[in-house]
Amino acid sequence: MLTTGRSAASATAFAVILLAAGGSMSWAAEAKAASRDAVSEGGGGRVTFYNYGDKIEVCDTAANGVSPYGVYRYYKSEASPIEGRHNQTRGNGACNTWDHDFAEGKTILIRKCDDLPVLPDTCLPWKTGIV
Repeated sequence: MLTTGRSAASATAFAVILLAAGGSMSWAAEAKAASRDAVSEGGGGRVTFYNYGDKIEVCDTAANGVSPYGVYRYYKSEASPIEGRHNQTRGNGACNTWDHDFAEGKTILIRKCDDLPVLPDTCLPWKTGIV
């Protein structure tokens, strides 16, 4: 965009006044950057936390006879995280999505696990998202 010297000076003056008053020109960008998706993927499955809409998706990505599931820990308060589990039992290529209503700015941990019928379940390391 081409600006004249006068409009550029006006924009600069506005920015100086805004910042001097304690405002921020990038508050929307900072708020957006504060939230973060998270993905835990491997071993034939994927668990994704989408901060936009507070959704958790669990996908089976391999025809290996193992059903993946997602585990989450939501830190509404540091003292007592809320834990949950979402199962994906529809088979290879299928995804299930669950809607949540988490408070903005809070931490959520997710990880993908495999439901092994005879052996102990295996889980990938925790991945961190910000609501």
